[in-house]
Amino acid sequence: MSRSWNEEDDRMLFYWVMTCKRLGMSRNRTFVTASQKLGRNEEECLLRWKDLSSREVNPPSYLNQNWAELNGEPLSMRERVQRLEDKIHASQMQVEQLLKENRKLREEMKFFEMLLLEEYQLLVTLLDRKKSKAKIHGF
Repeated sequence: MSRSWNEEDDRMLFYWVMTCKRLGMSRNRTFVTASQKLGRNEEECLLRWKDLSSREVNPPSYLNQNWAELNGEPLSMRERVQRLEDKIHASQMQVEQLLKENRKLREEMKFFEMLLLEEYQLLVTLLDRKKSKAKIHGF
């Protein structure tokens, strides 16, 4: 049977979990490290952490200082994901707009090509009156 948790153990667990999170450790590695530092097994640390975390309404007073930071992280992650999704959506809208603009420019280009071809034909007709062998090369 494991020994009971006291305030000092809770503080140390909180300290090591937060330190490991800041260092970017995985959840598994975080609790392995915390258990080694506290001289307990990983499961005990994880269960105690879940117990402390479930007390959102009334966390122990000695954890109040950093409780907002702890609860703010998942929300912050959600906000980051939402911002990235918004950027993706904006980029997709911009791509659609550019595709529409591209189609419109292609249509205009075809129109002006036809107009230019008509002008060349008129020019050839006018030149043909002066010279019988006038031709447009290439095109």
